[in-house]
Amino acid sequence: MTTLPNSEASASFSLDDLIDEGVEVEIVDGEVILAPAEQTTETMAVATEEPRQSSGAGGLLRPSTAEHLIQGIATGARRAEEPAVGLLALPPGDDRDPLSLLYRGRVNGIAGESGSGKSWTAMAVALDEIESGNSVLYVDYEDSAEGIYTRALAAGADPDTLADDLIYFSPEGKLDEEAWTVLESVLDQVQPSLVVIDSTGEALSTHGANPNADEEVAEWFREVPRRIARHRTPVTEEQERKWAKDRELRPHWHPPRPEGPAVLVLDHVTKSASEGGGSLSPIGSQRKRAAIDGTLFIQRMREPFSRGVEGYAELVVSKDRHGHFRLGEKAAVLRVAPDDERPALGSLEPLSLTLEEVPSTEVQKAAKAASKLDTEMAKLDDLDPPPRSKRDVMDRTGWGDKKALDVLRAWRERLGLDHG
Repeated sequence: MTTLPNSEASASFSLDDLIDEGVEVEIVDGEVILAPAEQTTETMAVATEEPRQSSGAGGLLRPSTAEHLIQGIATGARRAEEPAVGLLALPPGDDRDPLSLLYRGRVNGIAGESGSGKSWTAMAVALDEIESGNSVLYVDYEDSAEGIYTRALAAGADPDTLADDLIYFSPEGKLDEEAWTVLESVLDQVQPSLVVIDSTGEALSTHGANPNADEEVAEWFREVPRRIARHRTPVTEEQERKWAKDRELRPHWHPPRPEGPAVLVLDHVTKSASEGGGSLSPIGSQRKRAAIDGTLFIQRMREPFSRGVEGYAELVVSKDRHGHFRLGEKAAVLRVAPDDERPALGSLEPLSLTLEEVPSTEVQKAAKAASKLDTEMAKLDDLDPPPRSKRDVMDRTGWGDKKALDVLRAWRERLGLDHG
């Protein structure tokens, strides 16, 4: 048992880390007492039930826990976190391994100006998760159940299973303990891979918090998005017994603890940020950006889309706590377009939502070169009579030796002619 000096006479702590479920910490007679865990765990993060004002015991790591963590990293049993929610489609000709946008068990964010398509991006991620066999919880402060389900159905969701796949929740006020009891029961039963909170500004208002007040913003992020992201479905006794046997055989083995959902908070930015200037941060307190412990993207509309009109928006990296995306890079493109291949559902006009990865530099260069070659071959199409040889092309276009030969070969290949 480990003790730390503390000036408070009595307080109660609980471990909220994803791995150290159920371990209790108490302060008695001025000492912080860490009760031994019933099982070996990976990490131990001590946090107060009240706002953090206390002993500084948060983050204390026992040597045995540290050893497990170190061995897991050293042996490769514990891998670096990777985004796992919101799989991006790859552009044609791109052979990279596809990336995802969001981290599970973390608070992620997308911020953009009103009308930039943030809710459509959230819906695209949600439908991808549903298609993969997962469930999604949509915490809505801005729209209505009808509005959210209309979007989902228009984008191709199955009306027969949507009620079970996409759980809708619209808080009518600050989340009290009664509301949390209901919400956490839903999290345990549904075990969503994604929880969308739409949007931060309205949620703060409902919570009674000032979006420009640092402490109030930080408190809301701790009490709502982070609490949801850290939620873990309780492990059964049967599973615990099985893990105990496995650990006897492999002392440094780490049990596959349940993952919390990826929490995606939607927010707004200033007009200058949406146009590519200013800070890559949401509007209001800087604690919003600081509270993101996954990825944060700024969404910018490039070609406005509307009913029957195709368009797209870009997602620019504002933050990636774990380093898979570079600050300021364009990470993804949301494309929204009419879908003529699907039949209409009631009065809904079908549309397609596609989240695709920005092409690699090599693919972009190849696409640019192909476009340039198409333009140059079009010039040969316009020659009358058609070009007969490299010298003929050089004389009639003014091109150099290599360019004339390359374009002529490509032109003849396209027409199915033999090289000459």
